[in-house]
Amino acid sequence: MLTHKNIVARFSHCKDPTFGNAINPTTAILTVIPFHHGFGMSTTLGYLTCGFRIALMYTFEEKLFLQSLQDYKVESTLLVPTLMTFFAKSALVEKYDLSHLKEIASGGAPLSKEIGEMVAKRFKLNFVRQGYGLTETTSAVLITPDTDVRPGSTGKIVPFHAVKVVDPTTGKILGPNETGELYFKGDMIMKSYCNNDEATKAIINKDGWLRSGDIAYYDNDGHFYIVDRLKSL
Repeated sequence: MLTHKNIVARFSHCKDPTFGNAINPTTAILTVIPFHHGFGMSTTLGYLTCGFRIALMYTFEEKLFLQSLQDYKVESTLLVPTLMTFFAKSALVEKYDLSHLKEIASGGAPLSKEIGEMVAKRFKLNFVRQGYGLTETTSAVLITPDTDVRPGSTGKIVPFHAVKVVDPTTGKILGPNETGELYFKGDMIMKSYCNNDEATKAIINKDGWLRSGDIAYYDNDGHFYIVDRLKSL
């Protein structure tokens, strides 16, 4: 169960100039992420709080997607890694005027450094932004800062949240460049699973830390890198 506080905390990140978007009502967003998933719902509602114009696609069609980027002068769009891989190899991109596009963000699954760089080059962008989150964290809790990009990284921890890497066998808190399970704590962590106390206690410990089930590490500058999946939630 997500609370009002969870959602409000998410919206605060949308308006953060480093982790969110520049607040400009003229900005056009194109999204094809489904609303039945927390990823699509939280990002789209966040766009609304910023006053953006939103173009919605219910199914992905390459030509219509590119035509919409051109016609609506879209400045930012959100994709999943499978579509990023598709566009990294698509020859159609060069046939459209995408000069207004300033940002492509990727989420929903880890994006490889190679694909990210290929997409950025094809769309003439400096970088592709990444984010990492779970339904249980409301939205992304790791986001590529606008001014601190590290290719291949899924981002840094967002404001008002904490993250740690824990050895899944010993429970020891690990340091930089040591691989373990990601734990999160903060205002976007869900209240509980509905009518399932046992499942809630299995994922949120007595100190309020949520186990992600994902294996990762962070570098000396606090950028995180997803390595593997420990379990399915």
